[in-house]
Amino acid sequence: MLAYLRIDLRFMLSLKQVIHLMEQLSARKQGFVLTFVTADKQRPEDAGRVIELQNAILSKHDRLLPKEIHQEIRRDEHREFRKNPAHDVNGTINIHILGNREIRKVHPWLITHFNGQEVL
Repeated sequence: MLAYLRIDLRFMLSLKQVIHLMEQLSARKQGFVLTFVTADKQRPEDAGRVIELQNAILSKHDRLLPKEIHQEIRRDEHREFRKNPAHDVNGTINIHILGNREIRKVHPWLITHFNGQEVL
């Protein structure tokens, strides 16, 4: 006999809702907490790690940040070799962590929690 696990979906977010909330919060310069699992075919030893980003926004909204922060980030990006991220092909988004200059590439379907709520 199979035992069924009851999951209360009222407290879970769909990926569509998460993307929408990330857009809204980032546009208002409000950071969010994002938890995701890593996946890397070239470095399998790094795959499966759980990473939590505090006070993050979508990087496409970083132009809304104070001008001096925005200019410093862009200056650092031009110092190193940049390749085409091909977000549409790879299915990724860039997340900017407020408070430092770190930008992380995230696969949305690997997001497990958004602001403490579980993601379906």
